Amino acid sequence: MSDKENYKPVSCTFMDEVENLATLRKRGRIEKGTIVYRSNDDEITVEDAILTWESRNGAEYLVLESGLEIRMDHVVSVYEVRASGADD
Repeated sequence: MSDKENYKPVSCTFMDEVENLATLRKRGRIEKGTIVYRSNDDEITVEDAILTWESRNGAEYLVLESGLEIRMDHVVSVYEVRASGADD
C-alpha cells in the first residue's frame, strides 16, 4: 500500500486503545510492545513503544519511539490488540 491511496478511517474503539497505550507509556507504566503493520504486500512486526498518534493530510499516523510513523489504516495490531478491519 502506498500513502497515496485513500485513507480508510480506523474505528474509534481502536483509536481509544492506541491513545490509552500512549498515555500508559507516558506515565512509565508500559514499555515496548509488538506492533504489526502492512507495508505493500508484507506484514512487518516491530518491537517499539507508542509515543502518540497524529492527524495530518486527512490521515492518522501512529508515532513510535524509534521515529517510525505508520499510517493507522495499515496497522494490524498494537500490543496484541487487533485493529478492527485488519483482516480485510
